[in-house]
Amino acid sequence: MRTTLLTIAVAAALAGPAHAVTFTVAGDDTGALPTWRSPNAPGSIIEPSAISTPPAEHQVLTYEQFLELWRAAGREYDIPWEVLASIMQIESSFGQDMGPSSAGAVGWMQFLPSTWHDWGVDGNGDGIADPWNATDAVYSAARYLAASGAHEDLPRAVFSYNHSQDYVDAVLAGAARFAADPLGAGFGLLTLQPVGPTPEELEAQLAAARGTVASVAARIEEIQAGLERGSWDLVAAEQDVRDAATRAGDAFDRARAQLETLTGEQAALGEQLALAGEELAQAEAGVASLEQELALAHAQLGAGSLDGLLPSAPTEAAQRVVDRALAQIGVPYRWGGNHGFSLDQMASLEPDVGNGFDCSSLIAWSYAQGANLYVGDWTGAQWELGAAAPGATRGKGPAQGGAEPPGGYLAGDLIFFNDTDHVALALGNDLFVHAPRTGDVVRIARLSTYSQVWGWVRYSQVSGIGAAPDGGRLFAIVTDPAGGADLPEDEGIVLFSR
Repeated sequence: MRTTLLTIAVAAALAGPAHAVTFTVAGDDTGALPTWRSPNAPGSIIEPSAISTPPAEHQVLTYEQFLELWRAAGREYDIPWEVLASIMQIESSFGQDMGPSSAGAVGWMQFLPSTWHDWGVDGNGDGIADPWNATDAVYSAARYLAASGAHEDLPRAVFSYNHSQDYVDAVLAGAARFAADPLGAGFGLLTLQPVGPTPEELEAQLAAARGTVASVAARIEEIQAGLERGSWDLVAAEQDVRDAATRAGDAFDRARAQLETLTGEQAALGEQLALAGEELAQAEAGVASLEQELALAHAQLGAGSLDGLLPSAPTEAAQRVVDRALAQIGVPYRWGGNHGFSLDQMASLEPDVGNGFDCSSLIAWSYAQGANLYVGDWTGAQWELGAAAPGATRGKGPAQGGAEPPGGYLAGDLIFFNDTDHVALALGNDLFVHAPRTGDVVRIARLSTYSQVWGWVRYSQVSGIGAAPDGGRLFAIVTDPAGGADLPEDEGIVLFSR
């Protein structure tokens, strides 16, 4: 029986897993795994011949394999799998740093050899209890925690693993983060393929791009200076031609040849200037694109980072819409994924997450399942329905010289970027959820560090407020679930029953 509540999660930067070999999880019904109630009897396990020597080749596990392993070991010894995941992250960065440590700890879960002798498990059934094997290490950690009293006092058991209260706090905080983010979206490593360059790589690319802009701009200045000098030479050459026209033929021919040469040079410089101008425009566009991509990289949040960040949704419908969208965090982006469904289909079926989402299908399914509203199947239609659908209001965002919707962006509002190229769902408190781009996953981002909002659409059935039909002050939507109650009329109040 588990008696400990996991504490609020803290964010941690993670690195990718190590390099390759095998992965096996022992079956739950093998009956071969030792009990946690007593340590290994002498000679009962076979260990690697050199337990403190890392293997020549390390395993590579996908996130799905990690998750399967943590859960299987957790079930075997009744330990929260999130705690096992957090310990692996802290002890070895998911296999990136398996030691030996300065204290002599080794492997995925950083066991001291003496502790391994007592509690090591042959989890994968290959005949060797090996701390350098992920399956063996995780099962052994679960067994050791159970033996340390985790079923009655989990923090005390974690303290036995490493005698530090800071360590206990970090493990439980990390476990809470895994509990909030079981798909691993907040752990950008693992099996979620890299979604693009890291912020550090983008910074380097941006510096190089800015250097290109400066270099092209300097070259343009040189060309312009050459054109200016050439223009004065042309004036002089034209005068020489006029003067030579009254003299012998040789002088005239030389003057005319010089004029033609200078004219050709000016034309060539003009062409160079035009090409350099195009190159500068492309370089500046590249800088702008990298700046936006860098802002996006810094803006990303995983689901595990949401504790205490999301405000209360304005209505139950808004909360359901938000919950449906957040349930898809970690699902891969796929252009055209989960499109072409009617309201009835989306409201009654579950989306095929294996087919992925793009930005507009994420919105369509979230609204259909959360509010039983059809808001369009692609961004253009979603924008147009903002002006035509019952209860919908739309407005221009700052990118068009407009402003935020009344009351700011509320949970459930649709937010459009780059004309109608991209749409996201507002969560409130400067956050939104979206399916960003190919190679990425459904995730949360901060609005203040993203590109300017182009426009917004609000549905009064979801937000609870909207613009008055006559353009006057705000009105509230009063829902009457029973549909028959007598509700008092009031100026500026519109009664809405469903």
